[in-house]
Amino acid sequence: MKKKYLGYLFLATVLLPGAFSLTLSSAAPASVQAATVTPRRAIIEYRYKIVRGYLYRRLYDASHDRWLGPWERA
Repeated sequence: MKKKYLGYLFLATVLLPGAFSLTLSSAAPASVQAATVTPRRAIIEYRYKIVRGYLYRRLYDASHDRWLGPWERA
């Protein structure tokens, strides 16, 4: 009786992990589609120019192509 019990226990430890790995791998999608990523945060940077020897800067939103503030002396 003890040998039979140990035999079943051995077979269960050998065969059951393989069965679980098959079910997990079959649930995975066959192909992954490429998705486009859109930025969630605006890309804001300073733009600079020199007028009559003075350096000016202005905030620019590069993700929406618009100015965010007036020119100010840097």
